Amino acid sequence: MIDFFTKQEKAIIVFLIIGLLIGVGIRLFYSREEFKPNSKEELEKIEQQIKDKSNKIDSLLADSHKKATSENLKKILIDLNKANFEELILLPNVGPVLANRIIEYRKINGNFKNVKELKKVKGIGKKKLSLIAPHIYLNYK
Repeated sequence: MIDFFTKQEKAIIVFLIIGLLIGVGIRLFYSREEFKPNSKEELEKIEQQIKDKSNKIDSLLADSHKKATSENLKKILIDLNKANFEELILLPNVGPVLANRIIEYRKINGNFKNVKELKKVKGIGKKKLSLIAPHIYLNYK
C-alpha cells in the first residue's frame, strides 16, 4: 500500500483540521446575536403586539370556560367535519385540549363518517358523546 503522506505531514493535517473545527465552533458561538430593537418605538410596537395576542388568547379561554345556559346550548349546531378550534370549544364539556384532539383525529383519519366515531377521540366516552351529539352534525361535502 502506498502512503501519500509522511507521518509528520499527517500530524500537521490533523492539527490543521482540529484548529479549523475549533475556529468554526468559536465563530458560531460568538456570532449569535441577541434581538435588539432599533428604536424605542419598535420595542413598544412589539410589546403592544404581544399584549394584543395575549388578550385575544385570554378572551378565547375565558369564552370557552363560560357556562352556557340551556337556551344558548340549543342554538349551537356545529359541523364536526369543518369546525375550527373556536367552534369546537363552544360545545359542552369540550375544552381546548379536547378540541385539539378532535382536529388532530380529523387530520389523521379524515372526516368523521358518523357521530359515534367521535368516541375514538381520546377523552370522549358515551357520556360526553351524549352531551355533544345534539349540537353537532356531519356535512360530507
